[in-house]
Amino acid sequence: MKAWSNIQFSPQDPEIIEINNFESKLGTLPDKVYKIRELITRHEVCHFKYQQHLKKIIDSIINLEPNVDSTKIGINHVQNGENAWKNDTTGKSLVGQQYLWAINQWLSNNPKKGISDNCDKKLGQKIQEWLGEKSSDKIY
Repeated sequence: MKAWSNIQFSPQDPEIIEINNFESKLGTLPDKVYKIRELITRHEVCHFKYQQHLKKIIDSIINLEPNVDSTKIGINHVQNGENAWKNDTTGKSLVGQQYLWAINQWLSNNPKKGISDNCDKKLGQKIQEWLGEKSSDKIY
């Protein structure tokens, strides 16, 4: 992941230029420093676990040792497939997956096809009621 990829900025931003110049003067840094920087880059303040992530970043900086593998951050997110929720200990990914199953079922011409045994049928029904009748405006 590239530094600054989690924020929008202007390449002419004086603060960014100053930080980039400072970093370039430091030369090659140990791999663990780049891994800590990646933890910072991946940080999302709007994420429900932002306080835990922030503590991991601070602890990593204090110890000059990354205490989490940044490539593992977000692996249980629904964007990583229909089974990603299975390793999530918070239960949030399963809730998200429930919505995806319900929407897919709503969109499907064969609503019984591909329904997971883990699908909460009551929630799915409620979501489909919220969505109402299919229309081209809703599908696109």
